[in-house]
Amino acid sequence: MGKILEKVIINRIRHSLLPRMSRRQYGFMPGKSTEDALYDILTKARSHIKNKEIVLMVSLDIEGAFDNAWWPAIKYQLAKKDCPKQLRLVVEDYFKGRRVVVRYANREHVRRPEKGCIQGSISGPTFWNILLDPLLVELEEDGTYAQAFADDVVLMFSGMDTHSIENRANVALEYVRKWGIENKLNFAPQKTKRWS
Repeated sequence: MGKILEKVIINRIRHSLLPRMSRRQYGFMPGKSTEDALYDILTKARSHIKNKEIVLMVSLDIEGAFDNAWWPAIKYQLAKKDCPKQLRLVVEDYFKGRRVVVRYANREHVRRPEKGCIQGSISGPTFWNILLDPLLVELEEDGTYAQAFADDVVLMFSGMDTHSIENRANVALEYVRKWGIENKLNFAPQKTKRWS
């Protein structure tokens, strides 16, 4: 029964929010796939290269993204995106009162989590996309090409000189870093790649 209720709620949230979310998220989005993500970014890069521009791409990986999806940030985004109040209240109840119990060596440890979307759950992908959406929207509004496939984010910068590209990349990466701090998320430096 719980899974059925979760599916109904998530379908209603998606119906309400998807039309207003960034089109640059390719993971867990209807009608989008890895092939679409790859095709779009290669098409964009090729058009810049054809114009004799330098292209710099930065691939970012969010450390333990689903495990660290912070519930207060998800609830905030639901409110900010004008998700219907009754759905927001159900989501608040969904997160409320959860606890993790570990029994080891005849002792019991209880912790009340404030983060995490269970991988393989019905709600996890949608909650993750809601959390990541403002990053994609803000970057796009600032003129940075950004796209994501679930928790993997690619930024693309182009231009005629490396100095201006580097400056724009540094500004965007600083914004990404601050967004991560605000949402209690870290980027995995060992998985961050740069191509030019």
